[in-house]
Amino acid sequence: MNNFIADKKTRSPLTLVQTWFSRLTYQRKFLVITLIFALPLVAFFPLMAQQAAEIDRYGYKSYFGTDYLRLTQNLLNAVLNHQKVANQYFYNQVDESALEQANANVEIVFEEMLADRVNERDIALLLKADVQIIIDKWEPLKTDILQMNQAQRVAGYDAVISQILQLIEKTSQISYLVVNPDLNTKYLSDSILVVFPEDATALHSIFILAQQGIQDRKLSQAEKVQIVILLAQLEENLKTLNQNLEATQNINQTSAVQPLGTSYQSYQTQLTTCIESIRTQILETETITFSPQALETLFQETQRAQHEMYQAISQALEAGIQSRINNLSAEFYFAFGIAFLSITIAFIIGASVMNSISRPLTQLTDAAYRLSNGEMGVRVPIANQDEVGIMAKAFNQMAQELETNQVALESRAKALTISTEVSRRLSTILDQSQLVSEVVEQVQSAFNYYHAHIYLLDESTNDLVMAGGTGEVGQTMLARGHKISKGRGLVGRAAETNSVVLVSDTSLNPDWLPNPLLPDTKSEVAVPISIGNQILGVLDVQHNVTDGLKQEDADLLQSISNQVAIALRNARSYMEIQARAEREALIASIGQKVQSATTVESTLQVVLRELGRALGVQDARVVLKASQLREKNNL
Repeated sequence: MNNFIADKKTRSPLTLVQTWFSRLTYQRKFLVITLIFALPLVAFFPLMAQQAAEIDRYGYKSYFGTDYLRLTQNLLNAVLNHQKVANQYFYNQVDESALEQANANVEIVFEEMLADRVNERDIALLLKADVQIIIDKWEPLKTDILQMNQAQRVAGYDAVISQILQLIEKTSQISYLVVNPDLNTKYLSDSILVVFPEDATALHSIFILAQQGIQDRKLSQAEKVQIVILLAQLEENLKTLNQNLEATQNINQTSAVQPLGTSYQSYQTQLTTCIESIRTQILETETITFSPQALETLFQETQRAQHEMYQAISQALEAGIQSRINNLSAEFYFAFGIAFLSITIAFIIGASVMNSISRPLTQLTDAAYRLSNGEMGVRVPIANQDEVGIMAKAFNQMAQELETNQVALESRAKALTISTEVSRRLSTILDQSQLVSEVVEQVQSAFNYYHAHIYLLDESTNDLVMAGGTGEVGQTMLARGHKISKGRGLVGRAAETNSVVLVSDTSLNPDWLPNPLLPDTKSEVAVPISIGNQILGVLDVQHNVTDGLKQEDADLLQSISNQVAIALRNARSYMEIQARAEREALIASIGQKVQSATTVESTLQVVLRELGRALGVQDARVVLKASQLREKNNL
């Protein structure tokens, strides 16, 4: 050990590396070479990381930010609508159910904003605390609104609306929409972040002032000035929106942007109608005659057009951001692919060469290991005729011999196991019918023979009568009382000669008797069931494979037949003993009852009754001669 350490210290680093490399397998050597060629990829990692950050920042975060801004806009509209309905309630224009519906609309938006998110990039996960702040301000307002005065209600709504506008601003920052680097979507995001929130609040403020003016039938000078400012803001935002859409359409000619012109025309028409109606019906009249219902209808139509315009721009913005994600991702994968392509090609070529050398050796090693673990069916494919191919051929021959020997051993072991199991089970059965059925089922299922049945010799007719068979065919033959004469066919010959008759191919044997119920029989063996020279029956086994029955099968079945013969003799002896015992018990019982009779007539009645029961007859009589009758009377 010390010499090895000393030698290691004296060798150069290059020698140590060469020694280490020489001990590696072919696959690991090739892997080391591949890693060396892959080192230049490290230089690309910072660039790829920067590109991935761009995709996340200006792609996915902006995409989810656009989706989340739709929720914030819906929340803003829901709260503004709630304030409008609350004013209508206090003006007795709607009932409390309308206020409850407005509450429900706000709660629905809150539930959507707090719902669980599947994608970890979704910025909604970062804004739940801000949403909770809005809810904390909203709950007291919703609960106590009926007890608040006008000033308290206005202050409460202003606090909630201000918090929502802050949420919109924060969303634009963390989603990077506020610093949109792409002109294709910059003007659309400006419209989403600035124009529409201002339009929603301005339109709502105009409605509240107009609602108050209709209620009082006039406006103060300050209220008129405020409405004029708000209308001017709406007109200015309308121009800004038009400019943003024109700029976007000039830059981006995709199908997602083109329909925005039609949506803008509808929104412009409705908003212009709303502005003109407010001016003529509210501002330019001394006494306001505009009805609350007409005002409600006007603003509902305007809000609907505004919502449709917002949705159209939001969807176009989302499509543009998705296109940006696709483009950035394509650039990312292209840059990585160029760097990786040369190494991949080299790796594939080298791997194919290395595998052509190492695969046969690996397969041979693996096959030898599996063979040592008992997988006798393993073989090595022979692809070439070189030294490795010759070695593989020799290995396959050795494996084939081992498998043949193992199959023979397993077959012998299985035969011994089945013979032992049959012997054990037969020793416990004393009923002849059950015994026969058990034997054929065991033999057929254990060796997967085509069919098996047992014939018992009827000594009065010298016929072999079928006593048991497997499957439906066996039941059919039993029901028909199938039998074969002694000396006829393979079964009859086995009984007559008291020896095994084995036919490996039934089509070539003239003594074979075909059975239409067993059309697939190709080989058959008939084994006598005998004790010495006394024939008790025949065990007949059939297979649907030519040469499927061999001498090994015949030897096994002969062993089983010998056990069956002993079991049959035991069963018959048991039946004879049992019958004799029952007969003696019956005689003893009748004798006891006769002894208890007091007259000849009662004695005869007892004898007739008991004999009738024992013999199963319904009518039994005793006939006495006249002389016997006189003797009876004299008695």
